[in-house]
Amino acid sequence: MADERPAQAEMVSFAVEDPTTDDARWCLERYFAELDTRFDAGFDPAISISADAHELVPPAGALIVARLGERPVGCGAIKLHGDGPAELKRMWVAPSARGLGVGRRMPIAQKYVD
Repeated sequence: MADERPAQAEMVSFAVEDPTTDDARWCLERYFAELDTRFDAGFDPAISISADAHELVPPAGALIVARLGERPVGCGAIKLHGDGPAELKRMWVAPSARGLGVGRRMPIAQKYVD
């Protein structure tokens, strides 16, 4: 059976999305859940550097959701600070989509930082 990953990689799409949508919230929940398993003491998003919904909509920032077909498979956000440096936040790719180049192709920097 031929490797289907190159074809899958071409099917990944990206869209700026309101961080309160179901797909955006699902991605962010998976991001925090994964961090919680990676740290010995767990991870508490309440004490992390903020990237709240109001900080991830224009003009303050943006959240991009990656989808494979209709299914969300990743996200990445950017917080803008006027003339100051922007912050890349909440970058996550589902384990099932890792290796498809989702993170590398996430259009955050090209669209919002250039």
